[in-house]
Amino acid sequence: MKDASRAVELHREAVRLRGEGKLGEALDLSNQALEILERSRGPVHPDVANVLLCRGEVHQEAARFDESERDYERAVAILDQIGGSATIDRLRVQSLGRLAGMRHIRGRYEEAEQLFERALDEAERKLGPLDLDLANLLNDLAVLRKSQGRFDAMAPLYLRALAIQRKAFGRNDPRLATLYHNLGGLEHARGRYRRGEVFARRAVDLRLRLLDAGHTAVAADQAALAALLDAQKKYDEAEVLYRKALEAFERSLGPDHYEVAVTLNNLAAIAHARGRNGEAVELYRRTLRIKEARLGAAHPDTALTLNNLAMSLSELGQIEEATRVIERALRILESAVGPDHPRTVVCRRNHQRLAQGSETPGT
Repeated sequence: MKDASRAVELHREAVRLRGEGKLGEALDLSNQALEILERSRGPVHPDVANVLLCRGEVHQEAARFDESERDYERAVAILDQIGGSATIDRLRVQSLGRLAGMRHIRGRYEEAEQLFERALDEAERKLGPLDLDLANLLNDLAVLRKSQGRFDAMAPLYLRALAIQRKAFGRNDPRLATLYHNLGGLEHARGRYRRGEVFARRAVDLRLRLLDAGHTAVAADQAALAALLDAQKKYDEAEVLYRKALEAFERSLGPDHYEVAVTLNNLAAIAHARGRNGEAVELYRRTLRIKEARLGAAHPDTALTLNNLAMSLSELGQIEEATRVIERALRILESAVGPDHPRTVVCRRNHQRLAQGSETPGT
């Protein structure tokens, strides 16, 4: 019993440290807690699953996706073997949702969708229609729909999640920032940039009520706002926000983190739009190295950067390399998300324009 109590204390401290972004320390404590619990309570116990869930989140935030996925898979397997209780039901829903999210990150969209549907079914039946974990799942499924190009299916999910959170927290709580961030992203995907800007500015404002300006969550909101400004050709403010976000991500997460890659890609896009194609190519190449290492060479997100790199190379007159790069991007997208996905359609159009010597390719 003493050992188990010590493990619970270690786990709580790991959760706190993770919230502060101290991922190395959080991982050490999670490992200690897991070792104690497996010894004292056995490998199939809800407390073991709970620590695995925390450790998986630490790995995920550090972009160690293989380790994160293994922890989530093991947590789900443990909870599937244990009889029902309110605590176990909630842990199962959370574990399914985290595993679904990781499958999404890995580009395995059909598997992610199946897991989200299972998690949502369990959440609605066992946790209730106004539960905050249900709201989180609705949000995360909407994010998956964006990757699938199913934009019309996103808004009802976000709005239902927002209604649940408003009922729980009120309309001005910082915890609503993530949903405003994502609603801004939806409007970006729909091409309604001015409307999205309103949501994104709301997200930044709410987040700053809770966190310091250099926090990675604030940086993520700033980057999302920058994307909407970029789309409206408000390049000066967009570039400032991207560079602030990049500094925060590199300082807190390291130079090779996925969020660093995303921000570099977006800075490269601004450089391309402003005619600084030599700078854009260098930024895209750095982005590509990180994405290939973190996501894999055949991930659809890697293909997005390949497409963009090809466009900047073509502007520099490096047509032969640009053609090889965009053909690789097109092969990845046709295999990973299908020939009719919006990203595949854009990439195919860019390939055709490049082959025809067009000077006006899209990204």
